[in-house]
Amino acid sequence: MKTFTRLRSDAGMLMPQGADAKWCALFPKGQWAHWSGTDHDFNAELVAEMIANWREAGSPPLPITLHHLDDDASAAEKAIAAQAQGWIEDMRPGTGDIALEGAVKWTDDAKALIAADKYRYLSPEWSMQHRDRRSGEVKGVWVYGAALLNDPFFSTMPRVAASAATKPTHQNQAAPQ
Repeated sequence: MKTFTRLRSDAGMLMPQGADAKWCALFPKGQWAHWSGTDHDFNAELVAEMIANWREAGSPPLPITLHHLDDDASAAEKAIAAQAQGWIEDMRPGTGDIALEGAVKWTDDAKALIAADKYRYLSPEWSMQHRDRRSGEVKGVWVYGAALLNDPFFSTMPRVAASAATKPTHQNQAAPQ
């Protein structure tokens, strides 16, 4: 039996669009050597597969939590950490240095944490192979959601912002037209 691993990394960038959703970077373009010992190339093909698999599953909203959930955390710790700080409600290919963006609807609590500079980055959780919950079939790459935190793995990504009014703080940030 194969073991399926949920990978974690850190990234974030505001891409304003509308009053409810903010387009945020989830993955940078290019090759990254993950701490798990596997290399990942976040290119157009991989991004297209991520989006297609998510759409095929019915485009479910994906949760953004505070921090990643440790497998050995207590039930009480997991219950608190698993509370949604926002939801990824759409995905699209990125532009410039960004491979994949998610349209994020933040909760008021998360907006306050970001505005107070208590949290700065999104860290996506994904698997290169996931098992479809309905059919049991092994499928390709899947995005599970993300965590809001401060220790980014993807060091080239700029910070998130609480609102569209916040100015970009990173030169690699490129907003789509």
